[in-house]
Amino acid sequence: MTTIAYVLRNQNNELLHKNKSEWVSAGESKQTYCEKHYDEALNTLIETNAKNTDLRIRVTEVTLDEKRLPKLGEFKNDPEKETDDETDKRIDTLLDDIEAGLTHTTESDTSE
Repeated sequence: MTTIAYVLRNQNNELLHKNKSEWVSAGESKQTYCEKHYDEALNTLIETNAKNTDLRIRVTEVTLDEKRLPKLGEFKNDPEKETDDETDKRIDTLLDDIEAGLTHTTESDTSE
C-alpha cells in the first residue's frame, strides 16, 4: 500500500483543490488535489501553470494517513518550506527527458 502522494502547492502555501481550479488552505486535506503518481502531478502542475503564469507551483511529496488523506500539518506553520533537493532533481530530470523527446521528434520531422 502506497503511503506517499503528491500535492501541488503555490507561492502562498495554498494547495490545489480537487476541482483543479481553486486553491485551499493546508487544513483542508479532504478538499486537496492529491496524486499517487509524481508524473501525473507534474502534468497537472504544467496544465495549471499554463492557465495562470503568475503562479509559482511546486509538486510536494506528502505522506498519507490511515484514511488515505494527505498529512498536511507541516504546511500550516512553514509557508517558506521548500521542496527537498531530491524532488528538485526529479523535476529537472523529467524536464530534460521531455526536452530530449521534443528535440528528437523535431529532428525526425525535419529529416523526412
